[in-house]
Amino acid sequence: MKTGIIYDSQHGTCEKLATELAKGTEQAVIIKLSKKTKIDLSEFDQIIVGGSIHAGNIQQTIKAFCQNHTHELLTKPLGLFLCGMHDKEMDAQFQTAYPEVLRKHAKSKHCFGGEFLFGKMNFFERMIVKRIAKVKETTSKIDYRAVEQMKSELFKD
Repeated sequence: MKTGIIYDSQHGTCEKLATELAKGTEQAVIIKLSKKTKIDLSEFDQIIVGGSIHAGNIQQTIKAFCQNHTHELLTKPLGLFLCGMHDKEMDAQFQTAYPEVLRKHAKSKHCFGGEFLFGKMNFFERMIVKRIAKVKETTSKIDYRAVEQMKSELFKD
């Protein structure tokens, strides 16, 4: 089953997790939205969409993609994932990140945790993370079990 893993990533965590999802699957194609102007969803049997939360919102590219392709996404098996560092808020953020119709249709939905990658942040981003999250260095809270769970739900042999 050919799978399109469509994501966007500001600092690289979603990219890392999209790659992790594709590991061990021969038919997965990874597509970074900010690098691709046109995507033909008809070439995929199933779709996985993933983005990350920054300042409480998912990337605009993911939001626009979901709005522009809702009809097509509803015709295929769908997986949705979200990356973010605020565990207590992830369920609520998932609800606002993806349209309800897609959340209801999705065969698999997971929050994968996230990272604060200080080496990839600009001065302003580092300052905000230090002040609001009280984190002063690169930190990772990726939930690889959730990644494996999504793989088992979507890539059954």
